[in-house]
Amino acid sequence: MEGNKVRDVFSDNMVLNKNKPRHIIAEKEYVAYLGSAEEFKKMLWAAAVRNGIEEVKEVVIIGDGAAWIWNMTDELFPETIRILDYYHFSEHVHECGKVIYGDDEVNKVRWVRGIIDEINEGKIEKQ
Repeated sequence: MEGNKVRDVFSDNMVLNKNKPRHIIAEKEYVAYLGSAEEFKKMLWAAAVRNGIEEVKEVVIIGDGAAWIWNMTDELFPETIRILDYYHFSEHVHECGKVIYGDDEVNKVRWVRGIIDEINEGKIEKQ
């Protein structure tokens, strides 16, 4: 996969205000690369090592759902927690609503809002 790739890497001990609704990440490292996923993967792994990957209990990857991201995640961080970012989650739910309800805008909007609200309220279990 060619193109621009950006990821930020940080450790939990760099997160301030953990018990408040809005957290602050005090220190993070950005990894950016214009080119192949293979080269980006090397840079991301190096950043993870610099940020103490060997000492963390849990790795979380937030992605847009692209297969190359999850494939890279499988290779570098096989036990990771994967999270689809909110924007792309919402986009996919809207697309599903169009398929299910077609031109029935009222029921489509009701269904989409219901799914998104349930996620926001933590009512949908992890799969």
